[in-house]
Amino acid sequence: MDYNIKDIELLFKECYWDYEAGFSENEAEEFLESMWYEGMPNYDYEIGATKLVIIPTDLDYVIKIPYNLATFEFEYFDFTGLPKGVKNYCEYELELYKIAKDKGWENLFLPIEYIGKFKDIPIYIQPKAEEYGKRFCDYATEASKQAIMNKRKEDKGFFFLSLPFDWIACCLDMLHSIENLRKFFCFLENEKISRDLHRANIGFYKNKPVIIDYGGYFEEI
Repeated sequence: MDYNIKDIELLFKECYWDYEAGFSENEAEEFLESMWYEGMPNYDYEIGATKLVIIPTDLDYVIKIPYNLATFEFEYFDFTGLPKGVKNYCEYELELYKIAKDKGWENLFLPIEYIGKFKDIPIYIQPKAEEYGKRFCDYATEASKQAIMNKRKEDKGFFFLSLPFDWIACCLDMLHSIENLRKFFCFLENEKISRDLHRANIGFYKNKPVIIDYGGYFEEI
């Protein structure tokens, strides 16, 4: 993934945040305020349960900053649902991408990359993708859409009903057979990616179907 570290430095140049002292969903707004300075680049953002996503207007990637604490009703907890040795949910997402790549499924996942720390804040980047539903995208062939509709009628348990059939049809176009699609879904289930797989976490990148956010959430609070 191409990026210029100076663009990221420009966003955070006035930000001084004690990350190790605690960073959670509760502090995300305050963190964003600490970034501000007159003339800084424009950006949008999304505050999630495990990470803050900064979306620079003029760059072709987003910046993900993982939390190091979970919250529930303004109480703080350590993340305990991650595998042993994994520090945060962005790191877990990166590990899942490596597994997907090793298994040959990487083209169906939006890549994520750790680029290091800036002022002790861990920075991950991911290409901008077109989220499903923000603007309707229909890249699937009619043959694949019909095949998915037929398959759903005869085997309702085979497909994730939380996913739109036309996005699944795009996957079929990429994978070329129902059997390969079945193997892909089995991979999603085996890696527990399917637990948090819905239309808000999928989209299109370069007109191809991808899973955008696959880190999930495994906390029991």
